[in-house]
This record gives sequence, C-alpha cells and structure tokens, in this order.
Amino acid sequence: MLTRLPRQLPAFPDLLADLGNPGAALLARALGVTDRTVRRWLVDGNAPRPVLLALFWMTRWGQSEVACEAHNSAVMHAGMVGCLQREIAALRRELGRVLALGEFGAANSPSAVHVEHQPDDEPQHDGRRDGGREIGPARGVPVSVGKVVQLFPRPHRHDDAERGRA
Repeated sequence: MLTRLPRQLPAFPDLLADLGNPGAALLARALGVTDRTVRRWLVDGNAPRPVLLALFWMTRWGQSEVACEAHNSAVMHAGMVGCLQREIAALRRELGRVLALGEFGAANSPSAVHVEHQPDDEPQHDGRRDGGREIGPARGVPVSVGKVVQLFPRPHRHDDAERGRA
C-alpha cells in the first residue's frame, strides 16, 4: 500500500484552493497543529509532506485516484467471478458426463441406488452468460443385482499359454 502514495503532489496553495481556501484555525483543528504553525506554512507557501498528503486525499485529485482504484478493483473482481462461474459450469457439465458414464452401478456398492443425470434437463435461467447447465436433483434408480459389466476384456487363456511358450 505504501507504494501507492503519490510521487508528486500539487503545491500547498493549489491544494488549499481546491479545498476552498479554508482558514488557518480550521486547518489547524483538522490537522491537529496550532494556528501559528498553519500561519507559518501559509506565509512560506509550503507545508511538510505528511500535511500535503493528508490534504491531497481530500482534494478532487485524491478523490479521483480513490475512485479509479475502486473501479479497477471492482472490474477485476467481476472478472474473477465470471471466471469462477464458467469453471463451475464446466465442472457441472463434467460431473454430469461422469455420472452418465457411471450408470451401470458397481458390484460392491453399499446401496442398490445410484444418482442418474438426465441430459435433457432444462438449463437454469439465472443470468449466466456461460450457457452452463445445472444438474437436477438426484433421483434414485434401482440397479439390478448381479449385473456384471466388463470394462476391460480379458485375453483368452490360450493367448496367455502362447505367450508363455514364446
């Protein structure tokens, strides 16, 4: 944060003019110094850098820098939200694809029910621009017990015997 301090500041009289040329008593009260100190600064036409910094943030120039920083931060965070929304939509689509692939169940499943994704579910209209689809609520689908699914076919035994002889 300290690197964001302005390197160059307007002159002390310009800062005061932008603030409406407040009197010495008002400046002294606001800055926590004596009236005599402020009058000396006014005569010299200069003030210490910490005073110039404090007054700068109250001027239109300082307020403009604050508004610009707030705007840039809001744009960056909105972009991050959009990116995360697209990532969530992609993960939901991938989860739907994985669930659709896994509809066969497993022999050692602790339950005879699994979650099924319906690919023809209507997408949610929540204002997202990514066209992502929401996965509907989980529905129980009975799985037939004893169903065997072979993902990788085993080679025939005679192939193993031939390899052993070679």
